Parts: sequence; C-alpha cells; structure tokens
Amino acid sequence: MNTHQRSIFSALDQYFIIIFCIEVMKLKKTDVPGEMGKPVIIPESQKQAMKEKFKINQFNLMASDIISPNRSLPDIRMDA
Repeated sequence: MNTHQRSIFSALDQYFIIIFCIEVMKLKKTDVPGEMGKPVIIPESQKQAMKEKFKINQFNLMASDIISPNRSLPDIRMDA
C-alpha cells in the first residue's frame, strides 16, 4: 500500500467516525448526568479528590468533566 492509498483509507476512516458521532448525537439520552438538568452524583471513593480539585479551581471540576457540553436543558421560561 503506497502513501496515497494510506491517506485515502485514513480519510475514509475519519469520515465513518464523523458519521458515527453524528448518529450518536442524534440519540436522545435521558439517563446521562446533566441531561435535562439531571444531577451529577460523585461516588464516595472520588469525593476527596473532588474536594481537592475544588480548592484549586473553585468549581466542581469533576462534575464538569462528567457533564456533556452538548446536552439539553429544560425550558424554564414562563408562558406568555
């Protein structure tokens, strides 16, 4: 396999990865932390590490890492 063929295969691989990610993002996942305002529960075994990271960053970095940045939140606007 020459260099050109390798780059075509890697481009195809990247294409399929992107398509897969798009399809996964289309799925509505309601049991994931942060989705629709669902709370993040840190396991007891990680609470000490969470407190240490909070001292450094002044926010819950562990919960922030668990919550997906691409999530849905409930609409709390009042009806007009």
